[in-house]
Amino acid sequence: MKAVSLVSSGIDSPVATYLMIKKGFDILPLYFSTDHIEAVGVLELMKKIGLKSLTYIDFSQVQEDLNKCDNRYRCVLCKRMMYRIADKLKIKNRSNVLVTGENLAQVASQTLHNMHAISESINTDVIRPLLCYDKKDIIDIARKIGTYDISVKYNKDCSFVPRNPATKTRIDAIHKEEEKLDIKQLVQSSILKISVLD
Repeated sequence: MKAVSLVSSGIDSPVATYLMIKKGFDILPLYFSTDHIEAVGVLELMKKIGLKSLTYIDFSQVQEDLNKCDNRYRCVLCKRMMYRIADKLKIKNRSNVLVTGENLAQVASQTLHNMHAISESINTDVIRPLLCYDKKDIIDIARKIGTYDISVKYNKDCSFVPRNPATKTRIDAIHKEEEKLDIKQLVQSSILKISVLD
């Protein structure tokens, strides 16, 4: 089985990806980049768990366009765009599923309502290996596999997260906000910006 795994320099997604590798999945790690230095850190994390390269996409244009929308919904809109782009790459790579490091109710985009709103953007199975893990257990695994210190070194808070993000997003509100965007063009232009670090 093949999977596209959405990864970052945070603690969770490298652990989620590692668990999928242990299950025998052939993983293509995908990072949405606005910071080349952080991308180098994510590559280091991927190599630590046995992957040889990192696919990344310049996400700056998408984030710029999302400024047209109500900032309360930024996290959900951002993730929906990531999902759409990853889904296109999944098809191109002949992968079966997407994988994320999402952990229920940990941050704004990971409440039950918001994960439902995000998943609604694609018609693809999404595996969340860490969905109900306790944060301490995730950190313990990260320490065991050697990714924790790398994540602490490179990870920084996302500057795109609004001060008061919506935590119970309604699908109709999201659809209304997305009318302000040319989603098809943003997805297509993002796919053209794929790079590989190894």
